[in-house]
Amino acid sequence: MGGAATKIAALTQDALAAYQAGDLERAETLFKKAASAPSAPPQTAYNFAVFLRREGRGKDALYWLDRCLRSAPDHRNAQIERGLALIDLGQLQQAGDCLQAFPDDPDALRGVSVAMFKLGYWEKAAEAVQGLAVQASAEDRLLLIRALTELGRLDEAEAAGAALKAERAELRADVSKALTRRSKGRFSLIESSALV
Repeated sequence: MGGAATKIAALTQDALAAYQAGDLERAETLFKKAASAPSAPPQTAYNFAVFLRREGRGKDALYWLDRCLRSAPDHRNAQIERGLALIDLGQLQQAGDCLQAFPDDPDALRGVSVAMFKLGYWEKAAEAVQGLAVQASAEDRLLLIRALTELGRLDEAEAAGAALKAERAELRADVSKALTRRSKGRFSLIESSALV
């Protein structure tokens, strides 16, 4: 490893140590210094972008992810992280398009489910969560219940809700909310007429 590469690696390690110690200002300074070096490998820009996105700075993260991808267009993790940053920025369709290229990646599937759900594409959101299979978190499963409810597939939604409540009793209220909530916060006409 040459002198510049050694220095960049040391800066990155110091940045990670600062981040883990909670010194975010120092971590950012070190990550940026490493990523800005003329001979920095694409992974260095990626590392800085991940830090920025975790700190809620999606626009800045997108800049560094694009920089990484210009040098390494096949950098899978940078492509996925880019899709997640686009969700953070509210660019949902573009995020979904980006993330759907990775149907075997749990983070990408999770991102697809969120983007498609926010766009009102309930079927695509449900398919993405179902693609997670056993890796689906409670939050993912609640999103699935909501998507199935929006689709009018109430038997499936109720079965998924019952299974989640059986595993996580503390989520009973969340499951009930997911089963009754509709887009724009209204009950469907069928349900509201049944209430009369």
